Amino acid sequence: MKKSLSVVIPFYNEHENLPLLYTELQRVFETLADRYDIECIFVNDGSTDGSDSVIQSISEKDPRIKIIEFSRNFGKELALSAGIAHSSGEAVLMLDADLQHPPSLISDFVAKWENGVEVVIGVRKTTERLPLLKRWGSALYYKISNAISKNNPLPNSTDYRLIDKKVAREFIRFTETNRITRGLIDWLGFKREVIYFHSPARSHGDAQQKICKMLSTKISV
Repeated sequence: MKKSLSVVIPFYNEHENLPLLYTELQRVFETLADRYDIECIFVNDGSTDGSDSVIQSISEKDPRIKIIEFSRNFGKELALSAGIAHSSGEAVLMLDADLQHPPSLISDFVAKWENGVEVVIGVRKTTERLPLLKRWGSALYYKISNAISKNNPLPNSTDYRLIDKKVAREFIRFTETNRITRGLIDWLGFKREVIYFHSPARSHGDAQQKICKMLSTKISV
């Protein structure tokens, strides 16, 4: 009997990257098709660049693609939370839509989960391709979080991660509207391991998550 896997992808104004991402995902899904039933949940965080039409066109050709539409831009954290809440898989994998989380590693995340790991964390091995402001914001986040939290996050850890359904069940019980998804997942304390990856440059456009929005999210771990 096949297992089930949910893939959650929040996006905001990624109309050029979505077709490229889907092509990469297709290749990975083909390698898992004999063992997994896959649903891929795209969460449109209020895009204004035609991304909604792009993903709708893709979903019409592939029944694995599901779409959650936000009425406006609420931010990546709430988009991730919505995707997790609507997932049905025995494992839930999250990744960004800009291809800086390489889809080719999905099978590696799944393999660790199959070996009993409940949280598999993608840790960026190189950051030189990231914009200076984003690197500065990330460093500041870890500095503040380490200062106020007993649960120190792994440096360069990302939202590219896989969680077991038991972790997802506990996660959706949180009621905070200001949240950092990776921090809450780490706080839950399940068995975790890491996968290191090199982050490629964006194929198109600039990072859509503004630094002010990243830093305005309250650290509540």
